[in-house]
Amino acid sequence: MAQPTTKTELKDYCLRRLGAPVLEINVDDDQIDDLIDDAIQLFQERHFDGVERMFLKHKLTASDVAKFRGLDQEQLLGTATGAILTVKIMEEGTSGYSTGTIAANIGMGSGSNATFDVTAKDGKITEVEVNNAGINYLVEDEITFTGGSGDAKIQITGVQEQTEWEERDNFLPIPPQVLGVNRVFGVKGSNIRSNLFGLEYQLFLNDLYQFGSVDILSYFMTKTYLETLDMVLNNGAFIPFRFNRRADRLYIDTDRLMLDEGSYLIIDCHRLLDPQTYTEVYNDPFLKKYTTALIKRQWGQNLIKFKGAQLPGGLTMNGRELYDDGNSEVMKIEDEITSTYELPPNWEIG
Repeated sequence: MAQPTTKTELKDYCLRRLGAPVLEINVDDDQIDDLIDDAIQLFQERHFDGVERMFLKHKLTASDVAKFRGLDQEQLLGTATGAILTVKIMEEGTSGYSTGTIAANIGMGSGSNATFDVTAKDGKITEVEVNNAGINYLVEDEITFTGGSGDAKIQITGVQEQTEWEERDNFLPIPPQVLGVNRVFGVKGSNIRSNLFGLEYQLFLNDLYQFGSVDILSYFMTKTYLETLDMVLNNGAFIPFRFNRRADRLYIDTDRLMLDEGSYLIIDCHRLLDPQTYTEVYNDPFLKKYTTALIKRQWGQNLIKFKGAQLPGGLTMNGRELYDDGNSEVMKIEDEITSTYELPPNWEIG
């Protein structure tokens, strides 16, 4: 049908646009399913009709408060501990050594897993370079090389220092359908708003007891100023945060005492439209056009290796031309999404 409402109907629509059933479209069903999924992903992430603005709320639990107050912490180790940086030769050995790679014997020094590239002359070791730095070595550790007469010995002169980092688990898991978070609100009273003696209420009571007694521009500027104060003072109405949709974690960067068990957080976010729920997504003109172009390019990709093959009646196959046509259509549509279908950047001024 011309107005698909399911994935199967969208597939059939695109194949008909390419000539089916009159022509045989040489693309596997699994390939088409993958292309439709790719098209929907681009539609959801770049098209203004692929998302909806939502306000989601979360009631803080005891475990949430414990994380935000630093009672649960995760320790992360940075660079490897005691990796060998530099060495010096203490004893060259007497004979029998040859150029190559030598492993440090187990029990030699404080660490393990180190290997060295050695250069030998007349059976004696003349140069040593670190091949595998190993771990847990200490400065002044001595390592003896066997394999020759008169064991050669090196001393470690420099190691990589241990670096420890700690990260607070001050995050909330976010549903994977959330594309981006605009603001986070804390449902908590303040001295500026939500209070009989707050500045906002007093301004309205004293200056706006009759409409027209104050200029609307002055009132708007004052309200904006109060909201700025509310945000800067960080009293719970606006909460600093960090969010990355690939991690699905919302980090809350606020005073840990501002978050109490049983209080609420509200996030202003954009959520992806699920085509299984909102079936009109499959009928979007951009999605239909883009999916058709993707299938056409894949059709050409499948036939490229048959370029010049003779068909009955003297016809020849030209998969390269079909691929180039499909690829140019795909690139054109992807360029259009930035100029036509994508929301402009949300600039912040101030």
